[in-house]
Amino acid sequence: MIADEAALRYLIAAPDVTSIQEDVPLPLITTGNISVIGADAAWNMGYNGAGQTVAILDTGVDSSHPISAGVSYRKPVSRPISVPP
Repeated sequence: MIADEAALRYLIAAPDVTSIQEDVPLPLITTGNISVIGADAAWNMGYNGAGQTVAILDTGVDSSHPISAGVSYRKPVSRPISVPP
């Protein structure tokens, strides 16, 4: 979402909004995971991903998984919030 100052003020005041975070690009970290997924082997066979499309479907957090023990997750707002123009 791109929000101007008025929309941001509206969202800050909205009772259903629990947090607002700026979407900041993070640098790609490839240390250690290239060989784990076998990318180096694919590259050595001449594959480079050209002409391919990748889709990431994030199903969310499994809060019952043992790795999530002791971590608190907030439930998302169950309805969209309309920002006036």
